[in-house]
Amino acid sequence: MLNQKTQIITVLLTMTILFIVYQSLAQSSDLKWHKSIKEFVDEAISLSSQDPVSSLALFKEILQERNKKLKPNQKVWLEQQISSLQPQAIDILKRDFETAAGALDLRGMTIAFNLANGIVKDSIKNEPVMSETKIKLLSGTEGVKFIWKIDTVMATFIKGSYNEESRKLTISPREGHQLLRVRALIENISTEPDKSYALWGMVGFKKRTISRMFDASKCRWLDDSFIYVATTTSELIPCMHVSENSGLGFLTLQFTSGELVVPPKPIEKEKKIDIDVFFSVPKERNEYRLFILGAPPINLIISP
Repeated sequence: MLNQKTQIITVLLTMTILFIVYQSLAQSSDLKWHKSIKEFVDEAISLSSQDPVSSLALFKEILQERNKKLKPNQKVWLEQQISSLQPQAIDILKRDFETAAGALDLRGMTIAFNLANGIVKDSIKNEPVMSETKIKLLSGTEGVKFIWKIDTVMATFIKGSYNEESRKLTISPREGHQLLRVRALIENISTEPDKSYALWGMVGFKKRTISRMFDASKCRWLDDSFIYVATTTSELIPCMHVSENSGLGFLTLQFTSGELVVPPKPIEKEKKIDIDVFFSVPKERNEYRLFILGAPPINLIISP
């Protein structure tokens, strides 16, 4: 009886979603979108039945990042789509967060947390769980299913600043700090690709716009914002720069303002990518671990 009721509910929900999609298509066609926006609107509508999280995220991106070419009635319509998709999207992200937490998957937790709270502030309030997960991972808890394998790790302290001539760029540590350069080879050992909405929970608009050119349906995303070194007290120090010589730094854009945008890279199963990254670390400390979300922590043997 319970299975029958579940099937009936599922059928009704599917019919409701299909009706909403049909209604959205009908309404959208009357709004006469600018040609540079219409393709994104059509994509968001097509995603809404199977992937409400990505659909909502794309509608929100159109409203926030492409609003210069939007008319008032188009903005109202976009807000209506976001509102209708919001309950289901938040439920999915909460479920995925809890699943990731149970697997000690800090990367998955972070993606769901960032995206859910970007949709509705404080919709996931489990930051203590994330801190506890970080501590467990750094303490070497066994049985965790990682997605990255790290090999060929080299670490070096750099005195003073580091210059990248082709970019005419100088990388300098903070006051009282020194540069730590880490090079490594990262392999995707996961049997599953990322969630379809992962990119929206990892990076901002500029990075995402570049990365969405890739077909990542069979990949895991690697981004510098998920790369850290950990201190002996479990403090995480984020990556401050990706070298131009790094596979991760490929396709880096440098704006006239000097801003560098390093887009995430889609890594297929059993494929490898080299990273060459820099951190600003306190001078008085010399023990660090490389900590990439989705990989076990690696003790660094640092050359002076």
